Amino acid sequence: MSLLDFIPGVSQVKSLVHLAAGDEEGAKRTQDRFFTKTPIVAHCTAGVAKVCGDHATAKQCWEGGNSSLNSLPVVGHTKGLLHYAVGDVKNGNKAMEMATSTSLNMMDSVPVVGHAKAVVHYALDDKEGGDRAMVSATRTTAVTAAGALGFVIAGPPGAALLGIDAGVGYDCATMAVTDGKQVNGICQIIEKPTDVDSYFNAGMSVVGDGLTGYAGGKVAERYMKAPEISTAENLRAIRQKKGFAENSNVATGKNGKEIFCEAKDMQTGKTYSGVNESVREIYGDPAPRPNEFLRQHPNIETPLKRHPASCAEAQALHKVVESQSGPNLSTAQVRLTTVEVRPNGDIYSLPRCENCTAYKDVVGSCTTDVKPFRVPRSNEYLTKGGAAYGTAATMAAKHARRRHID
Repeated sequence: MSLLDFIPGVSQVKSLVHLAAGDEEGAKRTQDRFFTKTPIVAHCTAGVAKVCGDHATAKQCWEGGNSSLNSLPVVGHTKGLLHYAVGDVKNGNKAMEMATSTSLNMMDSVPVVGHAKAVVHYALDDKEGGDRAMVSATRTTAVTAAGALGFVIAGPPGAALLGIDAGVGYDCATMAVTDGKQVNGICQIIEKPTDVDSYFNAGMSVVGDGLTGYAGGKVAERYMKAPEISTAENLRAIRQKKGFAENSNVATGKNGKEIFCEAKDMQTGKTYSGVNESVREIYGDPAPRPNEFLRQHPNIETPLKRHPASCAEAQALHKVVESQSGPNLSTAQVRLTTVEVRPNGDIYSLPRCENCTAYKDVVGSCTTDVKPFRVPRSNEYLTKGGAAYGTAATMAAKHARRRHID
């Protein structure tokens, strides 16, 4: 049974495809599942049947809808507790058992968790359960890792495409290794090329792999942009403490900008910050007299008319040098990360200006010397719909193939 049978609209399209292929039985089977097992829909159908005097159909739909609800984690557990509360131990146990079964099946697809679960199955001499969990967890790991690699190569599209490619490759390899005993994803089409359900299930698997690959790409992006995200989060904390509005910057004047730079001394691990001249007064971070970093390099010429001391980078680097002691003061092991608060409050990465770039040979590196991009909040990677739904969709696809609610 496919999860697609429960989705309004999609289920009807699936039935039409069955009819177009001359499979009237498949079309009827899909709609029977939709009306007798889809939560709410099945309950409404039961009500209509009851009013019309068709008690057998009413009972079938009511029990089918309840069975589907029982199979949903959290929902089924809550339903079980409600049964217990009214003294209905039998149905409470049934709901708890089905919801827990679904939860355990979903765990199979979670990397590390599924692998650990497989080890427990093997320890209990449950080879079938161990193999199922191990294959599922390893598959998700492969698709997620491929997505991360795809993101590095070609961004979000690359993450999705390489995730799909990894899922298809893994399913084909599994089918070959098991001599056709385990058939998943697109391999269902190979096994049953005339079965309409095979194409819908394969399509759902491909979509799930694409979304899981995208989620893997988000993990890679979070790692690659860690310095920028950290700097932006620190800036947000400073701005919040000072009472600055989140939806605007504090720069004044027509060409005013709000720029923030962090200079991390990679030898000591300490981080120092600075802001540009336009906002130093409101930040309470006055310009040093003199700037110790610039004083170290008097022979470096800068191309822009404005003084290099007006930049946030120079302000931060001054604090690095000021913190050092001894005859060998150096910024060669310093990593710069510069961001800008746009007029709408969004924080973007910012490459060094030409003046700051003139000092590149005496400064370690700058992570933001790339095309500017909006720096997301760190929790956005956890709440992104695509990232969250990617793993959920893959789990649902696998879960739907082996549930017993039909």
